[in-house]
Amino acid sequence: MKKLPAHLTICKQTGPGDDKVTITLVDKGSGCVITEAIMSLEDWAKATFSSMVEVEVNLNTSRVIGKQHEHKTELITMKDKDGKTLSFEQLVEEALVYEDDYWRMRKNDLKNHHNWVGTSQIRVTFDRYVDVEE
Repeated sequence: MKKLPAHLTICKQTGPGDDKVTITLVDKGSGCVITEAIMSLEDWAKATFSSMVEVEVNLNTSRVIGKQHEHKTELITMKDKDGKTLSFEQLVEEALVYEDDYWRMRKNDLKNHHNWVGTSQIRVTFDRYVDVEE
């Protein structure tokens, strides 16, 4: 069995008539939820203090579990050589040169004016998941 650094969270949901407990296990390297179980407060108490209970879990079968999440940021020029603002499709084409070695662009960054750097560039984040060296 492979060992994996993870975070475990146990939370009681709050609200009128809400007696649910959520147990979540998150892969520390990728930041992905590995599994999550939601149960009644009564079932949680039984499982914790006395016996086994049946529960359904949401299981993430993603291939990035156990990998390290990395990100990088690149500046993309928003204007052509004549000073005309590029369309979304043209910006995607400009940014594709950075999608090498498994890097994938966050295309929504190209639509977010909070990522503008002045009036001629836009900051775009790229993500990838790589094997962890042991």
